[in-house]
Amino acid sequence: MKILMTSETYFPIIGGAEWHIYYLKKKLEEQGIEVILYTTTPGTSKLDSLNIIRNEFDKISSFFSNFKQIFTLSKDVDIIHSHYSYKLALVSGLVSILRRKPFIITQHGFGLLDPQYSTGLLFKIIFKTCRYFSMKISDRVISTSDDLKGFCLKYVNKNKIIDITNGYDDTIFRLSNNINKSITNGLPTFITIRRFAKKNGIHILIDILSEYKKKYGDFKYYMIGYGALEKEIFLRIKEYGLENNIIHIMNSDHKELVGYLNKSDIVFFPSSAESTSLSCIEAMGMKKIIVASRVGGLIQLIGKNEERGYFLDLYDWTSSNYNCPMKISDEKIILAADNISNIIESKNGNIEKTNNAYDFVKANYTWDIIAKKTIILYNDLIK
Repeated sequence: MKILMTSETYFPIIGGAEWHIYYLKKKLEEQGIEVILYTTTPGTSKLDSLNIIRNEFDKISSFFSNFKQIFTLSKDVDIIHSHYSYKLALVSGLVSILRRKPFIITQHGFGLLDPQYSTGLLFKIIFKTCRYFSMKISDRVISTSDDLKGFCLKYVNKNKIIDITNGYDDTIFRLSNNINKSITNGLPTFITIRRFAKKNGIHILIDILSEYKKKYGDFKYYMIGYGALEKEIFLRIKEYGLENNIIHIMNSDHKELVGYLNKSDIVFFPSSAESTSLSCIEAMGMKKIIVASRVGGLIQLIGKNEERGYFLDLYDWTSSNYNCPMKISDEKIILAADNISNIIESKNGNIEKTNNAYDFVKANYTWDIIAKKTIILYNDLIK
């Protein structure tokens, strides 16, 4: 079997969707499936493997060069599989019609949810056109969370939608790598592993941690990430006098990331929009305490009744929404800070939730399981 996989984003950009594509490609190839990855992300990565083709798609005229190359590459493939429902998905979908090949889209959020930053009229027209027609052309749409499935239903019939989530590498993020740091030893230590995108809510977390420090004292926070909101985040850190509490790490490989997770008591996910968060699954696989906003795919992971972690009610919605506010109310900030303090004190509750989380991800979210489900879908489409 041969697959042409396309995606706007890939390494050296680091995020959940990029890791999803990397691991899916790797696991499919381990099963003897040839995968050609076509991306419009420039650059290279030390994790690049064979059959990765990069091209630009930075202007309308690039449509034709990408169309030509994808058309050529698709000549002898069995399936065309796009990630997102944006420009490359539209091009890939049109090629699939001409080639009479099955066409799959995996939805991670980008291209499906409305953009998180204000955009011009032309961009909005292109964005909505790509989303609408790529979804309509698709033979199947893979939804990576229950939340995104609801958005997919606006464009395709439910019979077209297949539930296949993100996965995690249980050979790296494994229980034996968790040193079981006690939350009562030394300062409470927090971590986020998020790009500094508006929808990831790091700026909101800084506001909450400022309130936490005023009421409950010092803490340590490993803030791993980079991105568009970096200037705003560091302005808030300086304004609140949190410079000595926060250790900023631009990026880290998996080995380093495991080390930082080991040093941390609580892993925060303050997002306003989230699919099935890969970072959240990885932390659950190490029995870390998860504290997250009550939105999107995080609800599916933690459980509606907080069986596997804790919720903070930060936003006025529970479905994913890229339009994260720059500020939330003082009442929500105070309540969130109080809840964090209570979580730190809840030793028995933390043990129960982390055990539940570990069992849950081991049973449902390893990459071997995800790859197996994907191969079943491929076989169904090429029968």
